[in-house]
Amino acid sequence: MNIRGYEITGDWKVANRGFTVQATKSGKKYFLKKYGMFKMPRRDASTSEALYNRMKREFDSFMENRVNINKALADLAGPGGNIILPTHWFVEDICYIEATAFVNDLIEDEDILNLSVEDKIFVMLTAAAALYNIHKKKIVHSDLKRTNILAARNSSGRISAKIIDFDMSYFENDIRPDELGGDQNFMSPELAQCFMYDMADEALEYMSTKSDIFSLGLVFHDYLVTEKYTDDEGRRRTRGCHPKIEGLTGKLKERADAGKTVYCCEALLAEGKLVVSDKITEKYLRHLIAAMLQPEPEDRPTAQEVLDALRNKKVLELKSDAVKIAGEEVEVVAHAHVEATTPAVPSGFCTPWPEHSVKFVESKLNASGYVASERFDKAGSKCYYLYKRDGSKRLFTFENLLILGMIDRVGDSKKSTTKPSTPTPAPSASSEITVYDDGKLWDEDNEYVYNLDFVKGSGYKTVARAERKGLKGYVLIKPSGEQRFMTVDKLKLLRFVIKK
Repeated sequence: MNIRGYEITGDWKVANRGFTVQATKSGKKYFLKKYGMFKMPRRDASTSEALYNRMKREFDSFMENRVNINKALADLAGPGGNIILPTHWFVEDICYIEATAFVNDLIEDEDILNLSVEDKIFVMLTAAAALYNIHKKKIVHSDLKRTNILAARNSSGRISAKIIDFDMSYFENDIRPDELGGDQNFMSPELAQCFMYDMADEALEYMSTKSDIFSLGLVFHDYLVTEKYTDDEGRRRTRGCHPKIEGLTGKLKERADAGKTVYCCEALLAEGKLVVSDKITEKYLRHLIAAMLQPEPEDRPTAQEVLDALRNKKVLELKSDAVKIAGEEVEVVAHAHVEATTPAVPSGFCTPWPEHSVKFVESKLNASGYVASERFDKAGSKCYYLYKRDGSKRLFTFENLLILGMIDRVGDSKKSTTKPSTPTPAPSASSEITVYDDGKLWDEDNEYVYNLDFVKGSGYKTVARAERKGLKGYVLIKPSGEQRFMTVDKLKLLRFVIKK
């Protein structure tokens, strides 16, 4: 198969936001990326003029942003550079496609973990330098993770970083909520918050290049703290380790105690603490990573400051105790963002929304530093602001407070307020999950639709409404019958549902 002179040499594979395939052109190898989120609409009888025009505007805006980012970064790419970008882009049929030249002799994810500490630090330094140049263009990469930072030997024989995959990048002054994304395992708290609160302005205002700094901090920790393990095929492998998590409460603690993954971003949003490993022997590296992982964006260093700390072995100050360093007492300086005049804080905890039939668990809220709450109606969604003593506040949905154990149900509220369709037991259904397999979403989520192609491409055969212990959510079911229960916030975060 030939597309615009590119001869396809393999099968299209599901990838983040679309599909990828290898190809050749004029004797050179390329990767093609076909985007699936936005497609050029067709003019046919099933598409009204108004719908066609709206979809065309959305596609044109998406493509313009992609092209502008590629052009803005073009002078940073090229042979021997630390940034790998598409060299050609076009629309084929209804899809936007980018072609990226294949780079030979790249050192990939796990290979970097097995380098010497000296080589790893040079990879870190060149990654920080590349990110500094990206941020100078006011561009946020938004999906920094180990698999998006490869490496190769440069002209002097040193192993230097290569940043790839700008699929989710955006200009700092042009945040596009429908195009935001990232890998949860490396996601910043503020980006996770955008998904949790349905891209509310209160969450979007925190987004900046500092989101990349948090992700890079987790990458750096993985580089310097590794462990050996045996995979399912009996091979000895190496994996990077994130900071340990302490101070969890509620459902997150239950998940952690059950051996299930709790992401660093959600731990910090729930007032947990990250612990930088003492296996990192250099003090300046421990402090650098701890500074990069601060929960508040303004408390993290810039890419230039990260680069300076690596070059000069500078020990950075920490601005909160949310990130600890194992075995070390760290002096915390005052928050950079605390105002001279403390903002007003409501008096105590408010009465919850009547339809929620819950009560605040004040002991858990106080343990997380919250002293007051306030109801907030966000476009019809009944939410709550939680306040700390210094006047800082954070927006929470009802579902997230329930998951964190910060509210308890009262009365007979576990029964649904709307009559559901007849439950259909799913294969191997857990006794605590009731599944409604009718293809619908809960009424309160009706502005979304299932992203079924993405669901199936992720190894699941179906997704359905479900309830677990009175909490409304959804269950993803694999062909084997294995289930995974998620709230709608998690489905949005992972792109299993998208806006209509």
